[in-house]
Parts: sequence; structure tokens; C-alpha cells
Amino acid sequence: MEIGWVLFLGDSTAVQQQLSSRSILFYTWVGPRVEENQVKASIEDFYLVPGPENLSDLGTKLTGKPVMVEDMMSHKWLHGGFLNREFEDWPVTKVKQGGEPPVLKTKFK
Repeated sequence: MEIGWVLFLGDSTAVQQQLSSRSILFYTWVGPRVEENQVKASIEDFYLVPGPENLSDLGTKLTGKPVMVEDMMSHKWLHGGFLNREFEDWPVTKVKQGGEPPVLKTKFK
């Protein structure tokens, strides 16, 4: 399999803002981690995914109930949700260098 493009998805606007800022602005624990991400990838590769669309949260957040086997057997979890769509249809917002946090395409319920 040939990999044509690597991108980073996250649902934390705080982390996304950190990644778009100078790493020297952060405390000892955060700064080196921000810098490592900045060195290994371009800010152009980072996208914000609204929490309700974040597949990695399906088993841990946003449900308000214990996670059951049935939850992990859902179509969304097993088949990737929006990841199966064309990239142009993904509910993501590009992270921009500095400035205000990106605006979400999807509202929280």
C-alpha cells in the first residue's frame, strides 16, 4: 500500500492552538511535546474534528453511559464514520498558524 498523505486529527481546540503557536511559550512539560509535533509535521497537516464526530471518543466520551460491546459493534465504529467519505466531505477544519481557534463545522448537541 502506498501512503500518499499523512494528516493529524484532533478535537481539542486548546491543543490545536498550542500546535499553531511557538513551543517556547509553554511550560517545560508541554513545550517539548509541541515542538516535537511541529518538527515532525507541518501545521498544514493538522485538522480539528468536532468532538461528536471524533471516532476515538466513541468508546470513552459523549455517551453519558458505560460503554457496552454493542457500542463498539456499531456501524460508525466498525466502518470509520466520516473517514469513508471523500476528504472534501469530512467535518474537519484546518488549523491555522496563530490567530483565533478554528470554528467548528458541527455544533455540539
